Amino acid sequence: MSDRFTSLPKKKEEISQALKIAYNSTFELFKKKRTHCHWNNNTFQDLMEHLNRQAKSHFVPAMSSELETLVEDFKKLDQFLTQQNCSCCAWETVRHDILVVMDYFIRMTRPRRRHV
Repeated sequence: MSDRFTSLPKKKEEISQALKIAYNSTFELFKKKRTHCHWNNNTFQDLMEHLNRQAKSHFVPAMSSELETLVEDFKKLDQFLTQQNCSCCAWETVRHDILVVMDYFIRMTRPRRRHV
Protein backbone atom coordinates (compact mmCIF):
# COMPACT_ATOMS: atom_id res chain seq x y z
CA MET A 1 0.00 0.00 0.00
CA SER A 2 1.26 3.45 -0.87
CA ASP A 3 2.80 5.44 1.98
CA ARG A 4 0.17 8.19 1.67
CA PHE A 5 -2.44 5.64 2.81
CA THR A 6 -0.70 4.82 6.09
CA SER A 7 -2.85 7.37 7.90
CA LEU A 8 -6.10 5.56 7.09
CA PRO A 9 -8.13 4.88 10.22
CA LYS A 10 -8.19 1.43 11.75
CA LYS A 11 -11.74 1.56 13.15
CA LYS A 12 -14.95 1.00 11.25
CA GLU A 13 -16.46 4.13 12.81
CA GLU A 14 -13.81 6.32 11.17
CA ILE A 15 -14.60 5.37 7.57
CA SER A 16 -15.95 8.85 6.77
CA GLN A 17 -12.50 10.25 7.59
CA ALA A 18 -10.94 7.68 5.27
CA LEU A 19 -13.36 8.64 2.49
CA LYS A 20 -12.28 12.25 2.87
CA ILE A 21 -8.61 11.21 2.64
CA ALA A 22 -9.39 9.20 -0.50
CA TYR A 23 -11.27 12.09 -2.09
CA ASN A 24 -8.49 14.57 -1.32
CA SER A 25 -5.84 12.18 -2.69
CA THR A 26 -7.87 11.71 -5.87
CA PHE A 27 -8.36 15.45 -6.27
CA GLU A 28 -4.63 16.11 -5.83
CA LEU A 29 -3.75 13.48 -8.44
CA PHE A 30 -6.13 15.04 -10.96
CA LYS A 31 -4.55 18.45 -10.38
CA LYS A 32 -1.19 17.05 -11.54
CA LYS A 33 -2.60 16.75 -15.10
CA ARG A 34 -0.82 13.48 -15.85
CA THR A 35 -2.93 12.12 -18.70
CA HIS A 36 -0.48 10.09 -20.78
CA CYS A 37 -2.78 7.20 -21.59
CA HIS A 38 -5.79 6.91 -23.85
CA TRP A 39 -9.14 6.15 -22.23
CA ASN A 40 -12.06 5.05 -24.36
CA ASN A 41 -15.06 7.28 -23.58
CA ASN A 42 -17.50 4.36 -23.91
CA THR A 43 -15.45 2.35 -21.42
CA PHE A 44 -15.38 5.34 -19.10
CA GLN A 45 -19.17 5.71 -19.25
CA ASP A 46 -19.57 1.96 -18.60
CA LEU A 47 -17.31 2.30 -15.55
CA MET A 48 -19.30 5.23 -14.20
CA GLU A 49 -22.60 3.37 -14.66
CA HIS A 50 -21.15 0.27 -12.96
CA LEU A 51 -19.90 2.32 -10.01
CA ASN A 52 -23.29 4.00 -9.71
CA ARG A 53 -25.11 0.63 -9.67
CA GLN A 54 -22.62 -0.77 -7.17
CA ALA A 55 -23.01 2.23 -4.86
CA LYS A 56 -26.80 1.93 -4.95
CA SER A 57 -26.70 -1.82 -4.24
CA HIS A 58 -24.41 -1.31 -1.21
CA PHE A 59 -26.30 1.65 0.22
CA VAL A 60 -26.29 1.73 4.00
CA PRO A 61 -29.05 3.95 5.49
CA ALA A 62 -26.97 4.77 8.58
CA MET A 63 -24.32 6.34 6.38
CA SER A 64 -26.69 8.37 4.19
CA SER A 65 -25.22 11.75 5.18
CA GLU A 66 -21.69 10.50 4.51
CA LEU A 67 -22.77 9.11 1.13
CA GLU A 68 -24.49 12.37 0.23
CA THR A 69 -21.29 14.21 1.11
CA LEU A 70 -19.27 11.80 -1.03
CA VAL A 71 -21.65 12.28 -3.97
CA GLU A 72 -21.30 16.05 -3.63
CA ASP A 73 -17.51 15.72 -3.46
CA PHE A 74 -17.43 13.71 -6.68
CA LYS A 75 -19.72 16.24 -8.36
CA LYS A 76 -17.18 18.91 -7.42
CA LEU A 77 -14.41 16.71 -8.81
CA ASP A 78 -16.34 16.29 -12.06
CA GLN A 79 -16.83 20.07 -12.29
CA PHE A 80 -13.11 20.59 -11.69
CA LEU A 81 -12.19 18.15 -14.48
CA THR A 82 -14.62 19.85 -16.85
CA GLN A 83 -13.27 23.33 -16.04
CA GLN A 84 -9.69 22.14 -16.53
CA ASN A 85 -10.58 20.53 -19.88
CA CYS A 86 -9.31 17.17 -18.66
CA SER A 87 -10.21 14.20 -20.79
CA CYS A 88 -11.80 11.04 -19.45
CA CYS A 89 -8.36 9.42 -19.40
CA ALA A 90 -7.60 11.41 -16.24
CA TRP A 91 -9.45 8.64 -14.38
CA GLU A 92 -6.78 6.14 -15.48
CA THR A 93 -4.17 8.13 -13.58
CA VAL A 94 -5.88 7.59 -10.24
CA ARG A 95 -7.61 4.25 -10.90
CA HIS A 96 -5.04 2.19 -9.00
CA ASP A 97 -5.09 4.43 -5.92
CA ILE A 98 -8.89 4.42 -5.86
CA LEU A 99 -8.90 0.61 -6.02
CA VAL A 100 -6.39 0.40 -3.16
CA VAL A 101 -8.51 2.66 -0.96
CA MET A 102 -11.78 0.90 -1.84
CA ASP A 103 -10.20 -2.49 -1.12
CA TYR A 104 -9.18 -1.14 2.28
CA PHE A 105 -12.77 0.02 2.94
CA ILE A 106 -14.14 -3.39 1.99
CA ARG A 107 -11.74 -5.16 4.33
CA MET A 108 -12.56 -2.73 7.17
CA THR A 109 -16.32 -3.08 6.83
CA ARG A 110 -16.56 -6.80 6.08
CA PRO A 111 -17.73 -8.89 9.04
CA ARG A 112 -14.86 -10.95 10.39
CA ARG A 113 -15.17 -14.70 10.16
CA ARG A 114 -14.60 -16.72 13.26
CA HIS A 115 -12.49 -19.83 12.85
CA VAL A 116 -13.97 -22.83 14.62
